[in-house]
Amino acid sequence: MNLSKTLKENPLLGYIFAGGSGVLVQYFVASFVCIKLLGLPFERSVFIGFICSIPVGFVLSKIFAFDSKKSGKTQREVIKYIISLILSLLITTKGSAIILHFLENNFGSGNLVLPVLNYPFNWMGTFSHFAGMGLSFVCNFFIHRHFTFTETGLFDKVFKNKT
Repeated sequence: MNLSKTLKENPLLGYIFAGGSGVLVQYFVASFVCIKLLGLPFERSVFIGFICSIPVGFVLSKIFAFDSKKSGKTQREVIKYIISLILSLLITTKGSAIILHFLENNFGSGNLVLPVLNYPFNWMGTFSHFAGMGLSFVCNFFIHRHFTFTETGLFDKVFKNKT
């Protein structure tokens, strides 16, 4: 079985692969680098993790999810991708922060120590982060499928004769 071919034949599977790769980068950077190593606040860490995951998400989405690697319109796609990222960034960072705030206000701190590893872990922070990324993931699939990697004509209307 050829994984690359399978992903290209099913845009949703390709998008899950691309998005999942971005999720891993985002979670690692936010949780381990920003929060654990640098001691940054939750929302800022989610923001930085999101920014670090952008190149991974763009390249893998372009190749596997929407099969537009030979479109010849990468510059347009990058601009449209950046526009869609603004919405995604708001959903991820603010959504995660709102969910975490709700959980902490209703259930306490959520701090645990993992028994075997003796590692401090905040299940509410992790749940909130993944919930925010999940909301963003669902919205982004439709935005990228119908706007970013699709010729809509909007780009030509906005940027026509602006050279």
